[in-house]
Amino acid sequence: MTRSNKVGIAGGAEKNSALTGLLDGFDGYYRVPSDQREAVYLSGLIVFDTNALLDLYRFTPVARAEMFALLQVLSPRLFIPYQVAAEFHQRRINAVSDRRREFQDQIQSIEEFGNQTQALIKRVAQRAHGRTDQADLVLASMREIFDKGRNFIVQASDDYDLDPALLARSSSDPILDELQKVLSGRVARRPNSETLEADRKEAERRAREQLPPGFKDKAKDKNSAGDYLWWAEVIRYAKGKVSHVLIVSNDVAKGDWTYEQHGFQIGPDPRLVREMQDLAGCRLILATTTAMLGEAPKIVGASVSPETVAEAASIAEEADEHRRKSHDSTGSLLEQLPEGRSADYLETVLDMLRLADPPVAHGDYIRSFQQRFHTITRYDEACRRARVLESLGLAEGLAGSRSDMVSLTLAGRRLIDEQDLEFLQQQILKRIRGAKDMAQIASSSDSDLRGLFVSGEFPDGISATQASVQLRWLKALRMIH
Repeated sequence: MTRSNKVGIAGGAEKNSALTGLLDGFDGYYRVPSDQREAVYLSGLIVFDTNALLDLYRFTPVARAEMFALLQVLSPRLFIPYQVAAEFHQRRINAVSDRRREFQDQIQSIEEFGNQTQALIKRVAQRAHGRTDQADLVLASMREIFDKGRNFIVQASDDYDLDPALLARSSSDPILDELQKVLSGRVARRPNSETLEADRKEAERRAREQLPPGFKDKAKDKNSAGDYLWWAEVIRYAKGKVSHVLIVSNDVAKGDWTYEQHGFQIGPDPRLVREMQDLAGCRLILATTTAMLGEAPKIVGASVSPETVAEAASIAEEADEHRRKSHDSTGSLLEQLPEGRSADYLETVLDMLRLADPPVAHGDYIRSFQQRFHTITRYDEACRRARVLESLGLAEGLAGSRSDMVSLTLAGRRLIDEQDLEFLQQQILKRIRGAKDMAQIASSSDSDLRGLFVSGEFPDGISATQASVQLRWLKALRMIH
């Protein structure tokens, strides 16, 4: 029912205006109802981003076949933006190479873990009088277990049927051939130059103002505007065609697509929901590859096994972990120092640098790191804490594999030689994302700093945890009071 308001706020006359319900226009703050999620698979538009489409190259053959069968059923509903197609062709071989590398890293990890565990048993045995025979039995059992674990990973690697070198040398690609059939007539043409230029300018504006989608990609050297470019294509294509749009994306962990409350993802960012509704007249829905494989088959009558859904979830988890490590290693984030808040930060950083002088293999560096900072007992935590040197531009090789060499950069060598606190301060401001703004805000007033944590809108899209870590560093290095 509509009601008219004939009296203005200040007592003057106003034109009649229709009132709405409490939820009208606020859909983005709530989970999408199940009937709307069902409707999008039956009559809506389904859009894959590049990462979701590349999952076909990451899957094992059985999972891949099941996903292709589902895509065949969904084919009339699919839409692939030109930008997504361009990124797909550029990255398909890299997706296979990355999957192969994951298997190698897993083999190295279990070997390293086995060696560490056996070394621990040997150290205990040396100090446990009369237990040498018992230790030998334990070690023999452990070697057998770790050998079985390594062989299991090798067999899983053998089951994966793609090779990046073969794909690069050959004109034949069975996945691409199958996709050609499924996506025939479903891929957008390249936008004209005027449209592309306008879209790029809008992407730049959104990045400056931290507006979705994709503003957290602004630090990328290449393709920082990619998310907005294909988002704009979707809006233009969907207008007047459908009432629901589903975006299948595995980039939700970035945080510049989604709306979260208390650690739970509610759905797409409400600003994106409103934009899609205002410009295309469509309800926006978001799903990961895992979620789509779990819910779509029951709606459209396809068959996807629980094992395939679990495989998709595992791939997503590995991608999230890789993304976190990549952020740590690009000179953008800080970590807590191994000796905690009471440490002399300059001296601790110098101690960490001296472990890489002269250069040393990554695995050996981490072992020396754990001996120096004995409270850091977990290998993965030691790796994470040590990578702060790479974030600060003081060392290199800490984000690589165990066989990589860790060595000082010129900046690291200078800090060791001069032990200059001001130089370390400059490295933080120059290398760490958001540090300049955090220092400025913290120096202005306590109320500004409190307001920052209340609003949750931190500089350059950093998290509240990262903001807190940065404040500890800035205070410890006497950059703020």
